[in-house]
Amino acid sequence: AAMQAMGRSAPREAIQHLEALLDALPHLPEGPEREQAELAAQMTLGPALVATRGFASPELEAAFTRAHELCLALELPYEQTLALHGLAAVNEFRGRYHRSEALLTQILHLGVSELAVEALELLACSTFHQGAAARAVGYAERGLALYDDAGVDPTYLAPFGEHPAVSCHDWAALALWFLGHPDSALDHAEQARTLAVAHPYSLASAEVQLTYLHQYRGEAAETRRRAEQAMATAGEHGFPIRAAQAAILGGWALAVTDADGAGVEQLRAGLAGYLATGAELDHPYYLGLLGEALAATAGPADGLVVVEEAIRMVGTERPFYYLPELHRIRGDLLAQVGHTDQAATAYARAMELAADHGTRSAELRATLHR
Repeated sequence: AAMQAMGRSAPREAIQHLEALLDALPHLPEGPEREQAELAAQMTLGPALVATRGFASPELEAAFTRAHELCLALELPYEQTLALHGLAAVNEFRGRYHRSEALLTQILHLGVSELAVEALELLACSTFHQGAAARAVGYAERGLALYDDAGVDPTYLAPFGEHPAVSCHDWAALALWFLGHPDSALDHAEQARTLAVAHPYSLASAEVQLTYLHQYRGEAAETRRRAEQAMATAGEHGFPIRAAQAAILGGWALAVTDADGAGVEQLRAGLAGYLATGAELDHPYYLGLLGEALAATAGPADGLVVVEEAIRMVGTERPFYYLPELHRIRGDLLAQVGHTDQAATAYARAMELAADHGTRSAELRATLHR
């Protein structure tokens, strides 16, 4: 019943069935059959929790952790790889990129070919967020090549509720923009949305990623339009993390175009919803957007406080793809309050970081603003 519910894109109904099953399991005799039944329930619960509570939810981590324990006990290598991938996704959304990358590399070394596309897709996500845009494109293209070679049905979904080819197109799109290829980036993002039409969760994800791309390009009106589409899709099907991300992006667009305090409030509400899922993946990026929104509505000094908080959040321990842009935004706001020397230092830092990452678009933008 739960699997049928997932097939109808009804994850909340699936969770109800699975929770009833898990509650009933202690009444069955102990042994491998009960453990296999619990494993099936935990692994089916994973995609439903992804859709309704997000990849970073504690419930999802508990489900995949328990599934991994059961796989080891039952000696099931394929299912063990599924559980490891789920744990990698949890770590990714909590901002633990290196832990996620290590788990995914382990999956590839295990040689489970059925999950290679999924592992490559999440590696593209992980390396993109670390600022390694060229590596992200490489992983995404490898994933797309494997997907095409497999000749699978276009409605094929990963065991985690996402269409892996949609996600590969999306990570290629975002990484290509930073590498200085805006047209190729937009083409990949549009392909992702077209491929996702048959599956609501993948469609909501593709619409959010397309909105990201327009925000990176500085296209506020298009960002607002795409964000509204993504919010409608996510709201209709009950995908809170996608709705929160779309609200953040739409709030930024509203604030910077209309200098409207309502945009800031929408952005703040979206950020609160995003953090409530346990996600930390893009928190510094969202604070950068909030800084720009506050600068447009309340003044550059207010925006500067938030952008500097975002830079401190990234710190020096981990690379982060948007750090050059955060320093560039800081330079813009410092210039607006008359601190020209500090602004020049911020622009120089932005250019240096972008050059280190090989992200040509961010480097050019910092150079032009200098």
